[in-house]
Amino acid sequence: EEQVPGTLTDFYAVQEGFIATAPGFGLALAMPDQPLLQLGPLAAGERLLAGDPRLAADPALPYAWLMTNYWETNFAPTLGGFHAFRYALAWGPQLAAPAVAAAACRDLSREVFCFRLGETAV
Repeated sequence: EEQVPGTLTDFYAVQEGFIATAPGFGLALAMPDQPLLQLGPLAAGERLLAGDPRLAADPALPYAWLMTNYWETNFAPTLGGFHAFRYALAWGPQLAAPAVAAAACRDLSREVFCFRLGETAV
């Protein structure tokens, strides 16, 4: 989809994950536990805005920000404890069409919840 010209192209809030497609190949990466995706360098520097012709040469490497708390807040910048993050990946020529890859990403991000019910007397 098109992006508003002049807006930031590095950070995106994603729902299910992201897709990448090319003629004859595509991939879908579901990342349901981490909704912040960065496309671009991790190093500080000039950021390219939507519409900049230099974006065509930018490799746009994806980075998932699992957690970040290093901002001026009223609590410590540490995030201790146990953390788990789920990813699911599908790739191949069947995902070359963006609509097919997006559907695969949605499907990969869904989780089936299973639980046992206690026996009941009849």
